[in-house]
Order: sequence, then structure tokens, then C-alpha cells
Amino acid sequence: MFNNGSLIDFRCCGVYGIRHNDSGRIYIGSSKNVRSRLNHHLAALLLKKHHSRHLQKAWDKYGQSTFSVVLLEKGLSEKILIEKEQFWIDHFNSYKKGFNAKPRANSFLGLKWTESQKNKIRGYRRGTWTASSHIKASETLKRLHAENPDWRKNAQKWLHSPKNEAKRIAAFKATFNRPEIRSAFVRRLLEASNSPTKNPAVRKAYFEKFNRKSLGFKNPEEMDQACLKLHLEGKSCREIGRLFHIDHHGISSRLRRLGVALKRDRQYARHA
Repeated sequence: MFNNGSLIDFRCCGVYGIRHNDSGRIYIGSSKNVRSRLNHHLAALLLKKHHSRHLQKAWDKYGQSTFSVVLLEKGLSEKILIEKEQFWIDHFNSYKKGFNAKPRANSFLGLKWTESQKNKIRGYRRGTWTASSHIKASETLKRLHAENPDWRKNAQKWLHSPKNEAKRIAAFKATFNRPEIRSAFVRRLLEASNSPTKNPAVRKAYFEKFNRKSLGFKNPEEMDQACLKLHLEGKSCREIGRLFHIDHHGISSRLRRLGVALKRDRQYARHA
């Protein structure tokens, strides 16, 4: 069950069932990509986090080998997908005698979210980022480093391990190969190249958002010159960043904007 080799026929829009072979109890679902949805079910069941507690309990008790996947209908239009799913839920009575958690089939497919709903969801996922967040994050990193001097070294070693590097590169390639991602990226580059006033406007907005005036600077350009002066005095990007409560990548981008050719020392960057 859930073997990728046996799910070739499941690359379709349709209605499926996850059935317990001994009892005949079944879970009914639908998706515009049945194979992808089944893989999500499998991941949730293995992590013991499936939304259907009845299916999760049966899975834990009887084991994966006692379940099988049934493709009830395939090649359906997305418009009638929920209607067909409801038909099969009623046919098998899978809410009362099966594993479905709800008696009615529903989906967020085609739902138009309002801007307030989108912002609320973004807030749940990302949290609220304020001007003091940079300082708070910096203080937390300083505390961790003070408690364990090898903390940064071990974290960087784990992050840049061959296994994690391979995962990161593979995920980036898979994402960038998606047409909508690639086209959006190319469109942003073209907009940036055709709008020379856009970058200064963004820099000014960030300067005001994070209250850089409190550091004694009047504008972003004055801050760039201060970074350049400290760099010429021999300070690294990380040291300058700690002074101004800015990530070292932001410091390096300011220096490159002023024509400084930076040579990244990966050994230092990983263990500094």
C-alpha cells in the first residue's frame, strides 16, 4: 500500500478510498491529484497526526499492511469532485461505519479569500515582525552563544552537513522549476531593472520601519558610509552588523553597493 510504483494510475483527479481489508471499513476522499493526496495521508498516519482519529487508531492497531487503496472514480472535473465524494460517503456510510471524520464532503478548492483573511493566515504562519524583533533575535543569539560557545559552530556544522545541503539544493531546484515560480521571479527581475527609483524607495521605507534614526543616521546613504568606514578599519560584516543590530548579509549588500569587492571566507562564516 502507498508504494509509489503502484500509484502510477492514481495521478488523476478523482475519488479514492483507504480501506481496512479485514473489517471492510473505509475512508473516502477526493483530490485533483489523488497520488499526492495519498502521500499526505501516509505522512500524517506515520507521524500519528491524521485528522481522522478513527483511521489513525485502526492504523496503529492493525498496521499498514492491512490497508489498501481503492480508486473509485478517475478523470473527474474539479467542479463535480465534492459531489462525487459525497455520493461515495453516503454509499459506504463511511461516517458512521467507516473512518471519515465528517458526514459531509467539503473543500477549500475555488474558495476566494478576502484580504483580511489572507493577512490573518499570514500572521498565524509567520508571526508579527516588529522593529524590536531584530534586537530581540540578536540578544537571544548572544545569550545562546554565551551559554555554549560551541553552539554557533555546531549549528553551522549541522546546517551545512552534506545531507542538509543536498536537501536544500534539491528543494530549491524543485521549487524554481515550477513555471509559476520561475515566471514570477523573472517578472520581478524585469520590474526591478526597469524601475530605477524602486530600490531607493524600498530602502527609505525600511530605514523608517526599523527606526534607523535612533542609531544616529539621517538617511540610508549616511548609514552606508558608516558601514564602509568601519569595514576599512578592519571590522567584519558580522561585527558591523552587531553594532547596528542588522544581519551581516544586509551589511555586505551595502558594501557591495558602494563598490567593495567582498571575498566570502566560508570557513570563517561557518564558525565565526
